[in-house]
Amino acid sequence: DGQYIVSGGGDSTIRVWSLANEKDVRRLQGHTARVMSVAVTPDGNYIVSGGGDNTMRVWLLASGEEVLRLEGHTGLVLSVTPDGRRIVSGGGDETVRLLSLVSGMEVRRLEGHTGRVCAVAVTPSGQHIVSGSEDSTVRMWSLASGGEEVRKLERHTGWVSSVAVSPNGQHIVSAGGYDETVRVRSTPRGLAGFELDAARSAMLTVQ
Repeated sequence: DGQYIVSGGGDSTIRVWSLANEKDVRRLQGHTARVMSVAVTPDGNYIVSGGGDNTMRVWLLASGEEVLRLEGHTGLVLSVTPDGRRIVSGGGDETVRLLSLVSGMEVRRLEGHTGRVCAVAVTPSGQHIVSGSEDSTVRMWSLASGGEEVRKLERHTGWVSSVAVSPNGQHIVSAGGYDETVRVRSTPRGLAGFELDAARSAMLTVQ
């Protein structure tokens, strides 16, 4: 609803910040290592977090109550599908997983990367997952066809630190952790639209 910002940090807590008074109004405690990724469901009711303690947790935003804890990956990154029903996660086991936000059950496991999965995103339609990895590739997976890998993009020369999808779903944006570039590709064919040489240091995130 645009009233809050959610952050996770090295102190292993998740904080909910009010934009109205610029203060943290809630601190969620449970992770036993740094929080590496946070996401909020589209309806604003739940926070999903991934931590260095190799757990994913689901919290009620309104109360801060932990309602679900999941284990599996190491070094978790995550996203939430547009319908708010599923969690997409990636980690050190080189897989991307789709899990039910309600039950925590694994719905699908996507295999193909040969290095740690460093970033995941979901297209606005909810039909595709995009992942970036230490294997220098960006991959696109079709949920409509059972998780089939439909694109493999290999233009980066080092680990892919971040991926995002444009609001209209037409472009994939990826950041290279070592090659210092941001690359933009069209989603239908995975063709490189253009490249941004945006920094003289590692690119860590794009949005």
